[in-house]
Amino acid sequence: MNELQTKHNMGIIFITHDLGVIAEVADKVVVMYKGQIVEQGSVLDIFTNPKHPYTKGLLACRPPLNRRLKKLPVIADFMKVDENDNVIESAASVETVIKLMEEPLSERQERYKKLYATEPILKVENLKVYYPSARSLFGKVTNWVKAVDDVSLEVYPGETLGLVGESGCGKTTLGKAILRLQDIYSGKVIYKGKDIASLSQKDMRSLRKKMQIIFQDPYS
Repeated sequence: MNELQTKHNMGIIFITHDLGVIAEVADKVVVMYKGQIVEQGSVLDIFTNPKHPYTKGLLACRPPLNRRLKKLPVIADFMKVDENDNVIESAASVETVIKLMEEPLSERQERYKKLYATEPILKVENLKVYYPSARSLFGKVTNWVKAVDDVSLEVYPGETLGLVGESGCGKTTLGKAILRLQDIYSGKVIYKGKDIASLSQKDMRSLRKKMQIIFQDPYS
């Protein structure tokens, strides 16, 4: 897009909810709320000195990288809307709200100490998911696509494990394999001490209530 803009001297309206992308590509920002423009200005001004409480909420709800919060701020921490749809603004700044929600290092270390003293709720050991990509004249597999190749991980009760990587790296396949929605080539998936990779379909049905996917956009 930047190349096309330079080549053709174009103007671009970039519509997104991703503030990180806006910071990278935009020169000016227009913030909308309930069909109206509530704030606009340069990227630097909006990101460093937001005026409208809605903008403050949008910026504050991004997880900071340099500190841990007990919970992320939301729009309601900066504004309320009464029965007549009037905005009641809080005087708190983004920095003030974030400081109130910050988790002290000592509390975090104590929480981790308790968390990792327990047994993992989920253990994945040397998991492999291979797809046959070529067969001989007699039907024997001669080559494999290694979608997931020897992955091991643990998840503890109360812990959130983030799995990241580019498209095609195996994230979705790994998730499906853990839930037995994808056949496993080899390895173990141990949930509460049971290797669910070896369970029957009948036994798996009762586990389906305890292990579920929550989709980013469940309606689609």
